[in-house]
Amino acid sequence: MEKKKSPSKSYNDKIKTPMYRMVTKKTYGAKKYYYSVLPASKKGDEVEITMKTGSKYIGQVNDKNERNGFGKYYVYHGGTYEGYWLNGYKHGQGKFYNKEGRLVYDGLWECGEPHGQGIIYDKNNKVVYNGFLNKGKTKNGKLWTDYK
Repeated sequence: MEKKKSPSKSYNDKIKTPMYRMVTKKTYGAKKYYYSVLPASKKGDEVEITMKTGSKYIGQVNDKNERNGFGKYYVYHGGTYEGYWLNGYKHGQGKFYNKEGRLVYDGLWECGEPHGQGIIYDKNNKVVYNGFLNKGKTKNGKLWTDYK
């Protein structure tokens, strides 16, 4: 039987430092995001966070280096979120743009999901939905996933 390799000690030490953080998303199970943080020059300044995937966040963080306050999140293979964060999750007013830079959602977010009053746009910038979303679902129960 072949013995499993354990991660190197240096890797484990590295991810335990304040410059790296593991975030667990509670809604869909455990997802691990390891990232590096370029610190702000003074309190209140923006930081730049580069995720393991290559995605990047520029904005405010809390004392745990979680995205918190206003910031922009550039998804490596996707779009861009610009808006407010709370403890690492999209939360409050925010806009999501697709990878071509076209606005597809403008509205409220809660715990990383579109939740509350929001507007969804189609590829021709026409409003296709204007109303309340409940965890990414429109009032007729249709799940909107273009923000993922």
